Amino acid sequence: MDEADINVTKRLFSVFVEQVQNIIRYSGERLDVVDRESKAKLGAGLVMVGAQEGRFFVVCANAMKSQRAPGLRDRLEQLKGLAQTRFARSTARSCANRRRRRARAPRSA
Repeated sequence: MDEADINVTKRLFSVFVEQVQNIIRYSGERLDVVDRESKAKLGAGLVMVGAQEGRFFVVCANAMKSQRAPGLRDRLEQLKGLAQTRFARSTARSCANRRRRRARAPRSA
């Protein structure tokens, strides 16, 4: 396994672990787990890892109570707006930098 493969594997595993932790902590569906030391409730969900056209992906899903949907939808819209604002700023900076580079570049006759 070469260095690139190791880095991809580490990143993929990191994303997988984070998604499983989110399910365990935040899932609206809980499973009772009884062992000798404690009675615990674990989150239930779904995690899929795959590869398609040379790229890896991680898909995660967990149930939530329908009462939480409007608040989550509002938060996602807020995050979407932030992402769009950052993208617009980043694009504007890139265009401005390109214009400055062109202005400084020597012109050929």
